[in-house]
Amino acid sequence: MLDIDSIHTHKSNILALGELNQECGLLTTKPSSHEIYARSNFYRGSGRCNSVEKKIYIPLNRTATCVRLLNATHQIGCQSSMFGDTGVIHVVEKESDLKWVLSDGRHSPYMVLLDGKLFTGPVMMKLKGSSRIAGVAVAVSKTSPSEGFSPGLPCPNDGY
Repeated sequence: MLDIDSIHTHKSNILALGELNQECGLLTTKPSSHEIYARSNFYRGSGRCNSVEKKIYIPLNRTATCVRLLNATHQIGCQSSMFGDTGVIHVVEKESDLKWVLSDGRHSPYMVLLDGKLFTGPVMMKLKGSSRIAGVAVAVSKTSPSEGFSPGLPCPNDGY
């Protein structure tokens, strides 16, 4: 049986929201760390596990680390709460979807998957100011913003 003291530095096949079920052993990332701890209430190979986890979670073949960068006036990047963040994933493709997660949805907190065209300063401030939002991921927009983007600025994302 796995316990919390079993530490693995396995970095492939990480699942959405930092969790991985591998033969009924749950691997979860420790907040602010790249270590992955293993814990489980099941014996591996005992036959007491079922394939429900395989139907719920989708394995990702690559990982992207969460990094926060600071300079004299801004901070960019990401960070989780002390004990991690979880929420119901909800795709936001238009303004009405945004209103739904901010006020109407019944199963908060939400992890918002935001369409790239809605990745603007005002929208991000609405999401940041809501206790109903646990996190945000931005999908790549098929079109560039009309204002443009310049990596040559002192703070490239300033204004977004």
